[in-house]
Amino acid sequence: MNEYIKSILKDLNDDNLHTKVGDVLGTITGNQVSSNQTQLMFAFYNRIFKDKPEYTQSCSACRLRVYNRLTHWHKENIKEE
Repeated sequence: MNEYIKSILKDLNDDNLHTKVGDVLGTITGNQVSSNQTQLMFAFYNRIFKDKPEYTQSCSACRLRVYNRLTHWHKENIKEE
C-alpha cells in the first residue's frame, strides 16, 4: 500500500466513511479507474461489507461488483441523512 492510500485511510472512521467513499466515487470518470482508486474502493468495500469481502482487484467483474455495491451504499446513505 503506497503512502497516498495510507494517508486517505489513516483517519478513516464511521463518521467520515460516507464522505470519503463519495470523494473517491466522484473522481471516477467513465471506465477509467486508477490503481489508487481501485485500492481505496476495495478498502472501503471491505470495511462496509465485512460479511462478503472482496480481494481480487485484478478481476474486472470483481471491480465492477465492488463499484456497484459502493455506489448503491453511498446513494442509500444520502437518503438517510
